[in-house]
Amino acid sequence: MKSGKVGDIDEYLMKLLMGSKNDPAVPDPVNVMTFVDYVDKEIVGFRSQYDSLSEFAHPNWAGTFLLYAKPDAAKGWIDFGVNTRAAQGPRIGGLANLSVALLVFEERCNRIDEIIASFIAICEKNLRG
Repeated sequence: MKSGKVGDIDEYLMKLLMGSKNDPAVPDPVNVMTFVDYVDKEIVGFRSQYDSLSEFAHPNWAGTFLLYAKPDAAKGWIDFGVNTRAAQGPRIGGLANLSVALLVFEERCNRIDEIIASFIAICEKNLRG
């Protein structure tokens, strides 16, 4: 926006909208971690929260064993089942992260509202030459 030029925005938008790792006829995609790391520069701790949520979302220790198993070393077994730990931690963490995500989304939508008219004017100016 500061330069008053469209620059390479078309290239980035095409990567976002059409990017694919499987089709050489279209642009390479933008890796989601690129966005996560960019946001982390503006919102310190964003990457840490993303990584924490990823632990629950993917089939690994936090997303399986932590939620559905409770070791009992004294008895020499593991209890399996839903809510065996009777902990609200994952639910509270998920809700807190959802709340923050919605606040970030709202802030970014408002920012787009603030700059979209200027962006359109720059695009139109560049089209006219």
